[in-house]
Amino acid sequence: MNDPILDPERLAALRETGLLDTSPEETFDQLSRLASILADAPVAVVSLVDQDRQFFKSFNGTLPGAAADVRETPLSHSICRHVVETGRELVVEDTRNDPLTQNNPAVTENSVAAYAGFPLVTPTGHVLGTLCVLDSHPRAWSETARRGLAELAAVASRTIEYRTLALPKLQAPNGGPLVERRKGSDRRKSALPNLAQSVEAYLACLDDYRSTTERADDPDLFAKEAQLRQRVLSAEGDLASAAERHLREGTPEASSGLATACQEFLSAKLQQAELMARFQKGEAPLDQVERVGALTIQLEQALRAAARDQRLRSA
Repeated sequence: MNDPILDPERLAALRETGLLDTSPEETFDQLSRLASILADAPVAVVSLVDQDRQFFKSFNGTLPGAAADVRETPLSHSICRHVVETGRELVVEDTRNDPLTQNNPAVTENSVAAYAGFPLVTPTGHVLGTLCVLDSHPRAWSETARRGLAELAAVASRTIEYRTLALPKLQAPNGGPLVERRKGSDRRKSALPNLAQSVEAYLACLDDYRSTTERADDPDLFAKEAQLRQRVLSAEGDLASAAERHLREGTPEASSGLATACQEFLSAKLQQAELMARFQKGEAPLDQVERVGALTIQLEQALRAAARDQRLRSA
């Protein structure tokens, strides 16, 4: 497939979320508002890139000359499509002077003069769209803003994944499924390793991320960190899907200490992400953030211990 936008598996994953053409939801609006605050940007968007358009699940703010209630634009007006095509973040300080964006109607007609977009990635590696911020004036995006936006994009990606797994089957008027919502996705299920392998893969990605980000003298650190963060996110999504599948199907691993440790750790991670979003908005105290952070560290150690025990029993 030469065009990642039209990749059938990517489009199937996008439709599987059930987010296209849906009403705004506070969960995603909170993320876009937080992105706007974090980057001090007048506009922040959660954008899903379809085969011929981009749909805005959340649109916070307005640009001069642009409609305030816009929910989608043609693909020709999409800067986010470049993030989907490359799978990497795109940060542009002056879109009017960048060859990639200067002729885009979003720039020439809708006053987008600066752009920073970060990919929304599924556990299987498909980029569904972006969490992005826009400005009507050229500007430099600080490294702090870029790091924070990358983290928010990771939270948005997990939110989409967990939401997709939790949705029931949609019902057609005749009572049958309007869209077959396969919990955990049959396509993904066939490729999933067992729970122990998923845990090991996730911990390996996490260790790789930490060891790489400790090398502060690496000139390519930011690019490597963003790439590794997405790998960790993908492995975490696989881990959540594997745990959910084993519990649902009642496999022998479902009642093991490893499954319990996995459940507790993932629950704490989700709670930590939600609390951080509230903290950034001034709605949660620092000591609460610190307590949940400490709990997450403890549960990660418990997960590592359970993984070691599983290896010894399997040896």
